[in-house]
Amino acid sequence: ITNNKKGQPPSFNFEWEQPEFTKPPPKQNTANTTKTTNTKTIKTTNTTEPKFKPPPRQPPVDKGVCLTMHQPWASLLVYGIKKLEGRCWDSDHRGILWIHAASKVPEEETIIALQDQYSREGGQLPFPKYYPTSVLLGYVEVVDVLEKKQLQDFRANPETSPLAEETKRVVSTITEENDSEFTFVCVNPHRLVMPMAITGQHKLWKLPKNIHTAAKEGSVPIIN
Repeated sequence: ITNNKKGQPPSFNFEWEQPEFTKPPPKQNTANTTKTTNTKTIKTTNTTEPKFKPPPRQPPVDKGVCLTMHQPWASLLVYGIKKLEGRCWDSDHRGILWIHAASKVPEEETIIALQDQYSREGGQLPFPKYYPTSVLLGYVEVVDVLEKKQLQDFRANPETSPLAEETKRVVSTITEENDSEFTFVCVNPHRLVMPMAITGQHKLWKLPKNIHTAAKEGSVPIIN
């Protein structure tokens, strides 16, 4: 405030100080980076793509479906020595297939001939000590049922075959002749510790519930 002459109002002089403004620091972005070119700006994101993992194999369905077979082929299938089973009829069954031995007693000459054949193809194999009849032996898992032409085409040209990979893997290891109209491709053999006496039926049939339950509890895997 300035004092003026008497009778005149005082005058006011104001001096303002300009405030100082500080620019905020630029934001840091560790995930994104910006690339500038002469024509456009490209924004890229640093991400790590997850590696592809195939889905786990689903457990096979077990509805107690059973097939009666003659010995010694029945036990050879359950022991994982035989992997292809020929039939004259087709089936859409996939999953667990229980194997029942028919009542006919196998001839010793047939057993020896088959064991010799599989030994030539697969080397030292754990053949069954016994070939019981009229009993439930165990189970295998059916992963495919092939028509005769499908099997012939695969063996003629496996590289271009449209068959499933697991089917190819099994069939490619087998050289035995199979002239059946349809072939069941079998994996994952299990045997019963104590075979169960039961009467078989024709083609595919269902196990009684009590037999099925007891058989599941008394089966062990075959490790070849």
